[in-house]
Amino acid sequence: MQKTTCIRKYSVCRLSFTVYASFSRSAVKERVTAVMKTKKMTLWLGIVCVVILAAVVVFLATSADSGRPQETEQMEPESSAPQEAPEPDAAPLYVGAGFTLNIPEEGWQIYDENMPAPQVMSATYDSETGLWVEHYEETAPDVEARLLEEGYLYDASGSKLQLQRGDFLTEVRIFSGEGGAWTVCSRRLAAAEETEARLDAIAASFAAVPDGQGGGQPETTENAEQAALREMITSFFTACFTEDPDTLRQYFSSSYSGTPETYSVPDGFESLEIRAVKGLDAVAEENGGSCVLSVEFTAPGEDSYTYLTAECVKENGEWKVLSYGLEK
Repeated sequence: MQKTTCIRKYSVCRLSFTVYASFSRSAVKERVTAVMKTKKMTLWLGIVCVVILAAVVVFLATSADSGRPQETEQMEPESSAPQEAPEPDAAPLYVGAGFTLNIPEEGWQIYDENMPAPQVMSATYDSETGLWVEHYEETAPDVEARLLEEGYLYDASGSKLQLQRGDFLTEVRIFSGEGGAWTVCSRRLAAAEETEARLDAIAASFAAVPDGQGGGQPETTENAEQAALREMITSFFTACFTEDPDTLRQYFSSSYSGTPETYSVPDGFESLEIRAVKGLDAVAEENGGSCVLSVEFTAPGEDSYTYLTAECVKENGEWKVLSYGLEK
């Protein structure tokens, strides 16, 4: 009985060992198989990556090679010698009666007919910028002393006299010449520094020339009627813009039936600048009837000219205003 029990125990123990041993061998085998499969996948993945990388390198190399000829063709024209930039054109030379001046052609309007003495020429760029040339029989020191008495002061450089009225600055450069002195005057906004440089450059080109070597419009001598009309219309213009109706009435014709109309200027009458008196050419010594005159002037802040136009008639030997008004 004891022998039979021992045999059964032995059988059970053997069976248990055999099952455990068999299970252990299966696990190891599966592990090894899994490792081998992983290695095979890694190897194939590496091969695929190498192939893709090689394809990208070949593609980039091909693209670079195909682009070189076209790039070479584009560079060929640049191999020629570089062309120098053209120099800017110099300002045209204005030749006046007894002087010359370089004035830019673009944007400037020149006036040199029937100028009010002592002006012999004026040029405007816009309603805020302009210059003019004056001639005096006085000497340069005499002109300088007179301007200083009028309130002009030298700028920091000592090359020009300045007088500011409101926002506008008038600058005067004095030159000596045969038979008197010349002044190149300019008017601009006081804050416009770039404009100052341009005006200084124009003024620096001024040169007085001997008699007979000038050009431009010859000096004209006004007849008695023209001189009387210029004086009358200029005084009338002043009365209109200084808002003085009592003075205006002195210039009215006996046939004038309207109410005196004056005009206000925000920056004062001094900010206005007369450019020309038009209509004087049509007035002759024997013309004692009537005429139409227009005072052309610029006002601050405007980019066009304004005209005070007046119909004038001669009564009892004097020129009078029959009607008047402002025009653009």
